[in-house]
Amino acid sequence: MSVLSDETLENLQKSGELVIYPLLEITQIKGARVDIRLDNVFYLIKRIDVDSYDAMKLSHPGEKPINYLDKSTIPYGEAFVIHPGEFALAPSFEGFKIPGGLIGLLDGRSSLGRLGIIVHVTSGSVDPGFSGPLVLELANLGRIPVKLFPMMRVASVKFLRLEGKVKRTYQSKDKYLGIKNLLYPLSRLHEDADLGTIERLSDYV
Repeated sequence: MSVLSDETLENLQKSGELVIYPLLEITQIKGARVDIRLDNVFYLIKRIDVDSYDAMKLSHPGEKPINYLDKSTIPYGEAFVIHPGEFALAPSFEGFKIPGGLIGLLDGRSSLGRLGIIVHVTSGSVDPGFSGPLVLELANLGRIPVKLFPMMRVASVKFLRLEGKVKRTYQSKDKYLGIKNLLYPLSRLHEDADLGTIERLSDYV
């Protein structure tokens, strides 16, 4: 498994094998990474009056997902303020189409990290076959509010070439794929097949 250089990434982009669009500046590809920007939409997790998020209950037919997000569309030139202790989802400005032989690794920007801002909690990889914008998981672990501006560079992606052929790409999961990642940014934990297995096992106890 090898990390791809900026020259290789540019060639893959030109050939259409790897799609990063729109790429505003070629200098976003540098060294061994691609810098990515924030779009202007933010989904702040709000406090809601429920006992808990129960994925098992929500997996049953007829149950409606809990809407725990407040959407904000920020005009360009203005800022979204993330306060200490807050958590928000935010799509990247760039969309990706990842070929089956590559995997992307997401890193936060160190300048934001020094303020306590992290850009992913668990979603640190971009799987082979993924397409669409990335949804960043923004959290303020610091002590001061921080302004985040649409179009600012907040993270980067490194690409690694895999050894061997991928039999099951992200397209075969189709859970957070493409435009669905923006139109439905809520967690889909209740769609996990594991829940049915857990429920069946509980019947034997």
